[in-house]
Amino acid sequence: RSLLNNVSIWFIPMLNPDGVTLVQSGANGVKNGQLSTRINKGSTNFQAWKANVRGVDLNDNFDSNWSKINSTVKTPSPSGYRGPRVFSEPESRTLRDFVLSRNFKGYYSYHSSGQIIYWFNFQKNGQATRDYMLARNVSSLTGYRVVPPMFVIGSGAATDWFIKQTKMPGLVIEISPYVGNKPVPLANWDSVWKLNRKVGLYLAKEANSR
Repeated sequence: RSLLNNVSIWFIPMLNPDGVTLVQSGANGVKNGQLSTRINKGSTNFQAWKANVRGVDLNDNFDSNWSKINSTVKTPSPSGYRGPRVFSEPESRTLRDFVLSRNFKGYYSYHSSGQIIYWFNFQKNGQATRDYMLARNVSSLTGYRVVPPMFVIGSGAATDWFIKQTKMPGLVIEISPYVGNKPVPLANWDSVWKLNRKVGLYLAKEANSR
């Protein structure tokens, strides 16, 4: 209680609501379902869809050297299309503006499957040491593997943008055992929760110490 009297934790439960609804309910469940069907080359199987309904991958639309993203996907697609310009999408602009409206001490993005932790976006010296140790500590709590630096110059990921913009730590935490390009089964939830239930308070305590 004393910790939470001093630290605010802000939850954004879903960055891509129309994309998630498309996967769950199909083209008839969203406003622009016909557009998504065309992008999906006429297929009504959206299980592997990762983009928003307009076919822009929100994980590639933020600005961390966005112009240097190395991708062969040049048009709207189920995944991998960075968009016509940086922050072209209302979802990415909304998150950007929200983050910039407050002095956040960390940004922790939960993704669906892989049981790994990404932390690196060219941090140096004390910043790199701090962020790596934070990732290692979350790894100790969850058992997830910390991914070594990959030195990818161009990125459109929200977490990479946050690290570059604020100099504060950011993690991408892939929670379930890897299931491929499809939704994680609900049967995995109990085990995911058991591994992650202590992470939120640990990250709040770490932020409060800085």
